[in-house]
Amino acid sequence: MREISSAISSYTEATLTIGVVNLRVYEAMTNRHVLEILLDNHSYTFDGKRWYDSKSFQTPPAKLLPRLNAELTSILAKSDAEITDFDELISESQKARKLSQLTRALNLAEQALTIRPNDSSAMTQLTSALRSLNRAEEALARTDGIKHSNAALFTSRAAAYCDVEKWEEAKKELSKALAINGTPETFSVVQRIKSARPDLY
Repeated sequence: MREISSAISSYTEATLTIGVVNLRVYEAMTNRHVLEILLDNHSYTFDGKRWYDSKSFQTPPAKLLPRLNAELTSILAKSDAEITDFDELISESQKARKLSQLTRALNLAEQALTIRPNDSSAMTQLTSALRSLNRAEEALARTDGIKHSNAALFTSRAAAYCDVEKWEEAKKELSKALAINGTPETFSVVQRIKSARPDLY
């Protein structure tokens, strides 16, 4: 995480105005995604997971969420573009995927790969993001032939093979992951293969 030097509130602040929308972006040391937006003269805060009214802490009306989310996407894209640390890019990609910010997760993984091409941890994030976007074939093509010993990437590729119902290939890929380290994710893919193709076991 980049150094933030405010002794009182530990944030940097930037302001944008788009129509009637004023955005004050807070880059906190504990959560770089906290921001406050003044929309139609009413303040809303995004805490990294959800929006709430800055004063009442209630959820905003559903009709406002598309506008709030559109501004959030724009602000985070500008913030993400400034990240130059590989590990931070991987961490932010993981967080984005957990928040269902799938295109953002993919973009962060791609950005990490510009720093370390073919890095297996970045490729794992890339594969997971593409799979979440229903692009399993692309995930497999992008990671094919990469030399690595990353159990997470083997597992993610095995899951991608499951997505396209190539069960023999999925089992072969998964065996490589199991030879390194079995994780809950790995065994969940084992069960997926067993359910679809019990004859393979």
